[in-house]
Formats: sequence, structure tokens, C-alpha cells
Amino acid sequence: ELLAAGLILEYEDDLIKYWPSDDGEEFLSAVKACLDVMTGKANSVELRSAILRAANEAGVAAVSVIH
Repeated sequence: ELLAAGLILEYEDDLIKYWPSDDGEEFLSAVKACLDVMTGKANSVELRSAILRAANEAGVAAVSVIH
């Protein structure tokens, strides 16, 4: 599954600019997952999982949609 590089950059930018806590382990893992997807070291499922874990760590509500 391919994600556009621009979309990944938006995810990373949003994490860095708007995340309520930038020092959590899961936050750092989510930022790294963005970079890993762009370099082909991870896929979109891994990125989604990392972002959801970071949201949980920061107490941010996250909605999961099942297709």
C-alpha cells in the first residue's frame, strides 16, 4: 500500500507542530514511523499503529475506521 510522500510529510508536520506532548516514547516512534514509511522501511499499517499508540500515550482521542 502506497501513501503519497506529501501526506506523510503532513502527518509528520502535524505531529511536530500540534501534538500535546513531544517527549513521549510513542510520540518519537510515530515521528520515526513517518520517516520509515517515506524510506520504505515501514508501511502505512505500521504508521497508523504508531500514531494511534502516540495518541493513547498523550490522551488524545482517536477514531479508528474499519473498511
